[in-house]
Amino acid sequence: STVNYDELNNYVRQVLGDRVSKVVQSTLLTDGDDAPCVVSSQGVSANMEKILKSQALRDENVLKYMKSEKILELNTGHSLVRHLEQQVRTKTTNGQTDDIINIMFDAAVLSSGYVLDNTQPFSKRVFNLLKNQSLNPDSGQTQPTSTSVSSGQSEEANVVIPSTTSVETQDDPDQTTSSPRTMPRSSM
Repeated sequence: STVNYDELNNYVRQVLGDRVSKVVQSTLLTDGDDAPCVVSSQGVSANMEKILKSQALRDENVLKYMKSEKILELNTGHSLVRHLEQQVRTKTTNGQTDDIINIMFDAAVLSSGYVLDNTQPFSKRVFNLLKNQSLNPDSGQTQPTSTSVSSGQSEEANVVIPSTTSVETQDDPDQTTSSPRTMPRSSM
């Protein structure tokens, strides 16, 4: 029997809101493709959008009209999309479902050459998903995550950033080592 993906398309469109103009079944992706989705667009290309955003005297009001309309194409042959369709059809969606949809869309945006308007919610969703999977590797289920990020909030987390700065060792000034440095997250 053929599965109707209209209900999933509508749910995904609802979750993503105005970040996407349309959600459709992909004609670009097939069962053999690894990607669960792809972003296509109407209007300005990804490269042109980057150029417009980098203009020194850009007008934000004009820029919002120049953005391309993103269309999310779901690969109905991908197991993740089929799983999401089953959750929507059986009314078992939760916060994790919404996080996965957002991560899929953001990853498709990035792989299509566009830039995310705000990377913080994407990073937070990915880190929460990784944390939940590492704490519950056998369950296959994770706890829903909250992804609201306010620009005024400061989280007291430290991030380790690999450093390319060389440091002389005390034993031999000619010998240098490279070590990671830790920076407070708020300074990033």
